[in-house]
Amino acid sequence: MRRLEHKRLQRLAQPPAMLAAPKQNWRIDFVMDSLATGRRLRVLRILDSCTRERPAIEADGCPGSQRGTRGLHRMIAEGGKPASLGCDNGPEFTSRHFLGWCE
Repeated sequence: MRRLEHKRLQRLAQPPAMLAAPKQNWRIDFVMDSLATGRRLRVLRILDSCTRERPAIEADGCPGSQRGTRGLHRMIAEGGKPASLGCDNGPEFTSRHFLGWCE
């Protein structure tokens, strides 16, 4: 039986953004772990992409998008807002609450 070759989409690689100063880009993500007792722990991690510092880490049993926006709002009130914000496509970051807060 003859195999058909699939056409692959050719995309040009985008060069990474050159970061020269702090607060140009923050990356946010939820990280999951479990304790020795078996209880799950989720941590909201905010990372400055230029300095690789973590301006905030918030831990909770099951934080959602509202807890994430509260942490971001607090960080922006304390030190100013970044030029851009990056995140993955997790359910916390695709919710209506988070998208409404971003706008």
